[in-house]
Amino acid sequence: MLDKIEKIGCIKFLLIFFNSVFWASGIALIVMGAVSRSSYAQFESFTGGGLSQCAVVIIVVGVAITAISFLGCFGAWTDNRYLLGLFTAVLIIILIIEMAAGIVLYVFRSKVEGKIKNQAKKVIIEYNPNLIAIIDDIQDKFHCCGAENYTDWLESSGWKRNNSVPDSCCRVEKEDCGYNITAGNIYHKGCVGSIKTFLQKKLVWIAAVCVGLGLVEITGAVLGCLVLREAIIKNGYEQK
Repeated sequence: MLDKIEKIGCIKFLLIFFNSVFWASGIALIVMGAVSRSSYAQFESFTGGGLSQCAVVIIVVGVAITAISFLGCFGAWTDNRYLLGLFTAVLIIILIIEMAAGIVLYVFRSKVEGKIKNQAKKVIIEYNPNLIAIIDDIQDKFHCCGAENYTDWLESSGWKRNNSVPDSCCRVEKEDCGYNITAGNIYHKGCVGSIKTFLQKKLVWIAAVCVGLGLVEITGAVLGCLVLREAIIKNGYEQK
């Protein structure tokens, strides 16, 4: 009987420790979501608002995880089977949602790339004066020109300078350098590929964190079930 009590205490300690790690993971997600949203904001004109919305979802999940970790700690500390049951159920639901979201993003990744390309071409064709500074900043930062390549500017109805590109396309930027569109003077590669590579590197880190978080969630669900089982048994003995 003493061994069993010690075993239950050990499981409870592990669950409380797990929830401390879980709480830290939630805070990490909130920070990561905020940083990602800030990084993606500069590309919204080229990519649309989808990436920022994903970052907001990450923040919301982080807040939910932080709240759930407190629920799990309190439930384990007080042997409250209702709180433990709610904690375990919500944890499993979050895990299922994360897996489903990951599968959907993987399946539709090519469509996302196509959407970015179409949005970027639309921005360049229309060349909204309000976006000039953002476009110049992106082309200068990634050493690129146009959406797919520099010829997008030659086809732009909003860009009024015929047979030229913005000065931000130049390898050495100076006034009116965009009129010389030789290979040695301007960048010929498009910005979509550069933005895609940049975002993929960010997404790899996000995916790695999500995989680690998923393992933590599985561990938490198992520990939650064990503590819940012992709490139900203990409650049954007390009622007798």
